[in-house]
Amino acid sequence: MTTTSLIIMETVRNTLLQPVPDLVRFSEALSPEGRTESTMVMAGRDIHGPAIHAAETTGITIVTLEDPRFFLPNPELLSTGLLEIIREASPSYICLSHTPRGCMTAAKLSKTLGASLITGVESLHHTGDTPVFRRAVFGGKFAMDITPGKRPVILTVMPGAANERNPSAPPETPGRVIKKHLPDHGIEPDDTVGFMPVELKSLEDSDNSLEEADIIVSAGKGIESAENIDMVRNVASLLKNAAIGASRIACDMGWLPHSKQIGETGKRVAPKLYLACGISGSAQHVAGIRNAQTIIAINKDPGAAIFSVSDYGIVEDLTIFLPLLIEKLQQD
Repeated sequence: MTTTSLIIMETVRNTLLQPVPDLVRFSEALSPEGRTESTMVMAGRDIHGPAIHAAETTGITIVTLEDPRFFLPNPELLSTGLLEIIREASPSYICLSHTPRGCMTAAKLSKTLGASLITGVESLHHTGDTPVFRRAVFGGKFAMDITPGKRPVILTVMPGAANERNPSAPPETPGRVIKKHLPDHGIEPDDTVGFMPVELKSLEDSDNSLEEADIIVSAGKGIESAENIDMVRNVASLLKNAAIGASRIACDMGWLPHSKQIGETGKRVAPKLYLACGISGSAQHVAGIRNAQTIIAINKDPGAAIFSVSDYGIVEDLTIFLPLLIEKLQQD
């Protein structure tokens, strides 16, 4: 039996918010043989350029759903616009990123289609030909394995849920791009579609976004003061494609905005390198970094819980170690 999937990419201002290969690798893993037939959907006002690039790099079919109202994200309108595409494709699985917007879209699709819904998927394995999805529960203290009972199955996927160490092979031929518009029927006027966004302002710092960064330098309570955040910024500025993150308490203290919070109640990340500076390692925070490829912790408390999940640990005062690290990075 052929495994088919529909990948829904998240966009803002005609720009993709997550790397294309992440969901593609996960989609391929839905089949035990890695032979899932996938179709990708991108919605935007003019999304043709990113769609062409994705088709060339993945070799799969890209469907562009174009409408001026998709320039800013609107999960309710998107879920309505996807219905016709889903009914034509009849996918076994519908994959979205595990973000607030992705979850809103998934919830409405699940209700409308009467489909199974599994959120926050962190990994998958197979029992015979049946995929089993794993997600964290109770703040990351336990993991639950779930086998859906009916198709289609809607999944919201955490960063790093697919194994990045085994990247997909380059496609032999590029995929094709199919352009669609919102159907004239079935779409309510703007004033009856729940809400329509009119403006989007970024509250992020000037560094890279957490979702796209290869390296995250994160600050916790152990950084001790807002003034010491500058050391974290300096380290991140000297590393390629790096972003600044924070624990919940660092955000609650006002040292960094809550848009930088990583953890169960913040963002889940999967960078190649996670540098934890003065972070104790609560279960809530660890739940947000479990898919990082390498974790390095710096903490002056040798008994800090963060060391139990770290690949490398440095027991030292941050005000001593970080200036030395900055000096070394500047020399390189």
